Amino acid sequence: MSYPTFVAAGTLQSGTNNVTNLAAPAGIRRGDLLLLLVETANQVVVEADITGEIGAQYVAAPGAAPQGTGGAGVAGGVRLTVFYKFTAGTEANIGITDGNARDHTAAVILAFRNVDQLNPFNTSAGGVQAAAATSLTLPQVTTTRSQCMIVNVVASDRDLAATNTTFSAWANATTGAPTERFDQTVATGTGGGFGVATALLGVAGASGQTTVTTTNNTAAYITYALEPRRHFYSVS
Repeated sequence: MSYPTFVAAGTLQSGTNNVTNLAAPAGIRRGDLLLLLVETANQVVVEADITGEIGAQYVAAPGAAPQGTGGAGVAGGVRLTVFYKFTAGTEANIGITDGNARDHTAAVILAFRNVDQLNPFNTSAGGVQAAAATSLTLPQVTTTRSQCMIVNVVASDRDLAATNTTFSAWANATTGAPTERFDQTVATGTGGGFGVATALLGVAGASGQTTVTTTNNTAAYITYALEPRRHFYSVS
C-alpha cells in the first residue's frame, strides 16, 4: 500500500453568471480522483448545475461539505462546495450554470492518484471563519487507515485577482508542514478563491490541526483524509 499523491491543479475559472471552459488538470490518467472545488458568496451550487461532462458525472463529496458563512450574494459571504469523480483518463471542459443568480462562481479542479475508489474519503471535518481574520485553524480528522493524504481546503472571500499571495505559513505539528498546492483568488463579483495544502499521515489516528496565515477575510474550510487505494491479490 502506498500514499495517495497529488497530480496537479487545473486553471481557476470564474464568472458573474456561468463558469465556462473549466478544464481538468494536465497529466491525468485513468483512475485519478478529480476534486471540483466551487466557491460562491454563500450561494448554493448543486450537481445539476454542472454541464458538459463526459463519462462519470461529478457528485457531491460526502461528509463535511458544503461549508458557508455570511450573507448570500454579498461581501463577507463565502461558501465552499466540493464535487468529485474518478476519471477514465479523458475529460471535456465543463461549465457551471448560474440558475440561482449567484453573485459570482469560482471553480478549479484538482487531481489525485492512488486514491481508493470504493471509499476515497476516509473522513472529513469542516468549519467557517465568520469574522474576518488573518489566520485560521482547520480541524483535525481521525483516520481509520494508515497512509492517508490530508487535504486542507480553504475558500476565501478575498476580493482581489491574486496568485500565491493569500495563504502562507501552513503548519501542522503532527504531519509536519503541509505543502501548498493552490493559492488563487479573483475579483469577480464580491471576489473569492481557494487555498489548498496537503500532508501525509503515516499511521491511523488524529491528523492534528492545520494552521495557516491568510489575508483579512472570512473563510470556509474542510479537512479531508484521502484513503490509499486497496490492492487485491488472487491466491491460486
